[in-house]
Amino acid sequence: MELIAKNSIRDEGLGGLASTAGCHILKWEFPFYYGGIEAALEAVKESVENIIAAQGEDGSWRFHPNERTQNLGREGDAVLGTCASNALTLLKYARISGDEAALQAGRKSLEFMDGFKVPRGAQAWECPLYEPDILAAALAIGAYVEAYRITRERHYLERAEYWAKTGLPFLFFWNNPQRPGMRYASIPVFGTTFYTHSWFGVPVQWNGLVYAYHLQHLAEYSAIFPWKQIAEGITVSAMYQQWTEGELKGTYPDGFYGYCTEGRAPHINPEDIMVNLYALRGLDPDISTAIVPMGDSRIHISSGAKVQDATLSSEESQAQPAETLTFNLRYAQNEISYTLIRGFGKLATESSFYSITANGETLSEVENLQDIPTGCYSYREPDAVYLKVLHPVEMVNIEVQRGEITQEKESEPTPPVEEHLPKDAEGIPMDAIGTGAAEEVTPEEQVVEEEIPVTEEPINQEDENTED
Repeated sequence: MELIAKNSIRDEGLGGLASTAGCHILKWEFPFYYGGIEAALEAVKESVENIIAAQGEDGSWRFHPNERTQNLGREGDAVLGTCASNALTLLKYARISGDEAALQAGRKSLEFMDGFKVPRGAQAWECPLYEPDILAAALAIGAYVEAYRITRERHYLERAEYWAKTGLPFLFFWNNPQRPGMRYASIPVFGTTFYTHSWFGVPVQWNGLVYAYHLQHLAEYSAIFPWKQIAEGITVSAMYQQWTEGELKGTYPDGFYGYCTEGRAPHINPEDIMVNLYALRGLDPDISTAIVPMGDSRIHISSGAKVQDATLSSEESQAQPAETLTFNLRYAQNEISYTLIRGFGKLATESSFYSITANGETLSEVENLQDIPTGCYSYREPDAVYLKVLHPVEMVNIEVQRGEITQEKESEPTPPVEEHLPKDAEGIPMDAIGTGAAEEVTPEEQVVEEEIPVTEEPINQEDENTED
């Protein structure tokens, strides 16, 4: 892993950690395990913005062939396969980051995709555009499941189930007893490559493994069919196809010819197999996201750790009203997890406060999470908070609190001392000696006055009348 990270950063900078090169399934997971998610997601956002810019007004992306593929379909045509991959990219990014523009563009593409009935055209780099295609079904499942995760709209789940069913005819549901790898082997397309190389009866298992992975995500929400059992069968078939000796050990063939007896090059690294195996064992390497409603908006918490039990609460206090976001991060003990919180940033006022704790210990704010100790967070605009947390135990509780520090109402000023002093017959305040206007006294003088109280002699009524 260190070598992959080092080479990626050397060639592409930190944004290269989000590269999907050589991956059929994984997309942007690496920086959520290794670090560098701030820079990585900036690179992803640029890619997402390019996809949105290329989207048609109707929500589609269309076939634009090059010289090599110009006879595989008509210029400007759209099928499920020309749209599903981009829709999945947008909606997965929207789920992870909370990006509203990506969500709306993704939903628009699904509205367009609702018009299709047959999965076609996801492999038009070599296969005719209109051939039925299991990879198109797989990517459509992924896109609709992502939309359902964000919105919880039933329609998206039903469409994911529909596309899952369309993938079943591409699988072998039986096998010759001498060919165990035949059961659940997956045919890529019902057609050819460049109209010459037939794929009828020839499994291409990496296509099936992409389908299997998205079936596992569907199985989290749908019980209408044993989706997970199908995914496991596809994964086991791929393992039967792996080479067990020599320099190709661990890889599996692109094509499984001779009715599932002969594997031919190119030979593929076992990433797709491993991803499915981990997911089958409850260790899905996908970025984990919890979405918490907050009024008309949503808070998105995404992490390489498993995000659990996310809640938002409000505390009305006259002195310090606050909102508190709490969630748990489950991860390998003594390892570091990286997390993004979007939609619950600092309040834009001078009197606001913002604090984050991990298992009760306050995290310090830093400019950048790279090359610094754990137990800190980085605040980035717009409204993005990144955490770097060591797990001394598997489960770490995170509490994020924000609110306003209410200013106490100023009390009435104390009246001047002279207002409390006795006044003479003309209403002039008298000091302790009775000389007229009150004078300030030192603490020592005040003590003397208290020890020797001054008394006023009663006024003689006859003396007052004498002047008359």
